[in-house]
Amino acid sequence: PPPSSSSFSSLLYTRSMNTLDKLEERRGHLRDFLIHNYNQPYVSLPVLLGTYFPLVNLVSMSLFWIDKRLASAPVQASRVPERLLNQVALFGGYPGGYLAMWKLSHKVSKASFRRRYLVRSVLSTAGFSALVYYARYCYFQQAVIEGKLIDDL
Repeated sequence: PPPSSSSFSSLLYTRSMNTLDKLEERRGHLRDFLIHNYNQPYVSLPVLLGTYFPLVNLVSMSLFWIDKRLASAPVQASRVPERLLNQVALFGGYPGGYLAMWKLSHKVSKASFRRRYLVRSVLSTAGFSALVYYARYCYFQQAVIEGKLIDDL
């Protein structure tokens, strides 16, 4: 119920209720937007995090394990190239690579490799962060264009 003490407080109450109503309406628009676009053919962030990154990290760990086995083999065999290990790190496999380096004690004493691997890790993180930022920007720009999120206050 609106306060009856003064016209200013009554006006303030009315404006705050209008603002709350508009916020609730925008919340509904956002919910409708997300429901409408949920079934669109794109790779969503949860799918990317839930499938791609575990797979690429598993590949990275496997490559480190294979290289460790080949390095300690009695017969000299061709090993996994460092370039391939760095490329897998660049595409998001660096956590698995670091875990494999630590658990297998492989490539930990080679400072030049660790330095290059760290650079690839930072580039991968920056690229993924930019991708997430761009995806969020595109989704909200589309919502603004369709007029589903932004109304005049």
